Amino acid sequence: MHMPIRPRDYRVLLVNPAGWQKESINLGLACLAGALKSSGFPVLILDLNRYPLDDKVLLQRTRRFAPSLVGVSVKTATALEGARVARLLSDEVPAARVLAGGPHVTLAAESYVRDNPAVDYALMGEAEHSIVRLARALELDEDVRTVPGLVFRRDGAVVVNAWQPPDDLDSLALPDLDAIDGFDWAGFRYPIVTSRGCPFECIYCCVNKLTGSRLWRARSAANVVDELETVAGDKGVTAFEIWDDNFTLNLPRAKEICRLILSRGLKLSWYCHNGIRADRVDAELAGLMARAGCTSVAFGVESGHPETFASINKGEPLSAVVKAVKTVTKAGIKAVGYFLIGLPGDTLQKFVESVRFQRSLPLSHYVFGMLIPYPKTPVWDIVATRGRMLCDIMETQHFSDAIVPVSFELPEFPKKDMVRAYYITKYFELFDALDGRPGPTPTVLYIATPEMIQHLPGMFIASPPGTRHVVAGDSVEPALKSLPAFSQVDADADITFIPAPGRVTRRDGQRLVIVGERRFMVRHLLLTNADALLFDPSRPLQVLSRAKRSVRPLPLLPEHLSALGAFAVALPGLVHQFGVRKVGSAAKVRLSSRLDALARALPAPNLPKPAAVAAARVAALPNVLRASSPLKSAAVARVATLPALVLTQSRQTDLKTRERAKAVIRPVARVALKMMRVAALPALVLAQSRHAARKARERAKTVLRPLAHAALKMTSAAAYLRSKAGLYLSRPEKKRFPYDDYPSHM
Repeated sequence: MHMPIRPRDYRVLLVNPAGWQKESINLGLACLAGALKSSGFPVLILDLNRYPLDDKVLLQRTRRFAPSLVGVSVKTATALEGARVARLLSDEVPAARVLAGGPHVTLAAESYVRDNPAVDYALMGEAEHSIVRLARALELDEDVRTVPGLVFRRDGAVVVNAWQPPDDLDSLALPDLDAIDGFDWAGFRYPIVTSRGCPFECIYCCVNKLTGSRLWRARSAANVVDELETVAGDKGVTAFEIWDDNFTLNLPRAKEICRLILSRGLKLSWYCHNGIRADRVDAELAGLMARAGCTSVAFGVESGHPETFASINKGEPLSAVVKAVKTVTKAGIKAVGYFLIGLPGDTLQKFVESVRFQRSLPLSHYVFGMLIPYPKTPVWDIVATRGRMLCDIMETQHFSDAIVPVSFELPEFPKKDMVRAYYITKYFELFDALDGRPGPTPTVLYIATPEMIQHLPGMFIASPPGTRHVVAGDSVEPALKSLPAFSQVDADADITFIPAPGRVTRRDGQRLVIVGERRFMVRHLLLTNADALLFDPSRPLQVLSRAKRSVRPLPLLPEHLSALGAFAVALPGLVHQFGVRKVGSAAKVRLSSRLDALARALPAPNLPKPAAVAAARVAALPNVLRASSPLKSAAVARVATLPALVLTQSRQTDLKTRERAKAVIRPVARVALKMMRVAALPALVLAQSRHAARKARERAKTVLRPLAHAALKMTSAAAYLRSKAGLYLSRPEKKRFPYDDYPSHM
């Protein structure tokens, strides 16, 4: 029979300092609170990172609780703030002992205690047992010097006791989240740790140092699901996440956890975003996880370049990443990829290939973080011998919204390249549209909006050196230059500010890319063959995307008619921008000034018959535009769709290309149906419309048949269509990456 635990008067306050990374909760403090509470100690957690308090309120809460022991959680990124909080609380409650613990203390215990006199003690590693022993010894005024993992001062020196992590994880108390001041269970995604440690030795990872060994320790499947069942029944939890460093190392155990969730009827949604190994996933596990409620998993890919990947000592082949991502996505689970910038041996060129590899994977989300050389890791030693630190280790960050937080550099990967690498990951579509193209340095026109301004420094940096940047918008320059990120833009960058978009002059062969929001792009792209990149501020990571059909020439007709081909892309945007009633006037304003010149430039001889027919129509178009609105719109739509339409009717063109050509026509047909009465539609558009009556379509086809017949009978015309259309109407094939074929024994 268990005796009831006697409440103690020895109170323990645990504090989580505020930091740059706003994670769910400090689960480590909750685990310590559970251990202390099970031994009878009153515990309060002030999580200043999740529930911020100013110093005045923090001191008021501390005085009210009247702790005898104050514990401060210290991560590397919060080490300085943790030291400040320790000093603050030590002065406020001088009778209390101040204890530091957490990852940074475990990695740098001696120096942290030596440099912070306000800290009386520190505990290393997993401290559920040791903190109870320390609190009991301090309460009874006993000798604390034998507590495992304790760091303390003696005779002017810092003493560090050895420690061992707990072996039996099933015997540990459950984390006490109710000890967190202000905590609310409503809508909370419950974090759970089912195993601790990792047997592998990745050169950048400090998990083995934090857990004291390479031993992987796991809770039993039943114990894990018991915890989930408890919080689901008692607290109303409907979702959870696994925080293990290596959840799937033991495949049978991971599968058993999923089977128990299913057999007990737990209707829980969950994901595993702390990272799982790619070589420890199979189809059976993925299927079980999906059935048990798993919606997403993350893989620590780190690098997609084979040489760099092999050098970081992960102990798995890069081919396993490709296979694992395909396996989980096939099971209906979203895949997330984590990558690092700054790995030893990496260069900017290798890193670009890593980004291409990332884009080749069917990931629903990805994260590129800056590498931090944590103490006691091989990367720490590499930087110490071959590179240099750019800041104190306690000032490092993986991410930042202000500037790229580069904390070190290596000869092969200097700071400037790391900064550019970071922005290439964010604006890869822009980088890819500009990089490695022949001819003069490219020009980028940014149609700036308030939402875009904060992204412009990164776009400048991601672009190849020498790129000309033209920023169009009112009052953009002062707002842009006030951003912290602008300080990382090269001082020699070619940046021009103009009040509004206009004609951008460029040399022959110079590449032009226009970046803007879809709603502002139509007026500037109607008569240009520039590449279009669409900016979408609602997308959290990938804010740029290529236009669904880039506004390229459609040289089924002579190239000087390509501006009219662009209308097939621009028409839906024109309707959205000007409305159905005004779209005809808008088209006239943008086209009529150039149509006479286009007509005069038409070469009369040696044109394939379909092109000659179209040329005649274009020559007559200036007069047509002066006619009634339906006829005017019909003529414009007729010329816009003709190049693709001829292609769809040619049997000598392969099926795939014909289908792509039809994709050009359908949007025009749909918009045209909304613009005017069906009776006024040109036959070319009407015949392609599924919404038109069958009889009307048949009448329209009588107009089309001679055109198709001419294309079929003239071999030269068919060859012309195939050779010219394939380049511009077909989308580029998805690039095949050699990483898919690497042998599994890498």
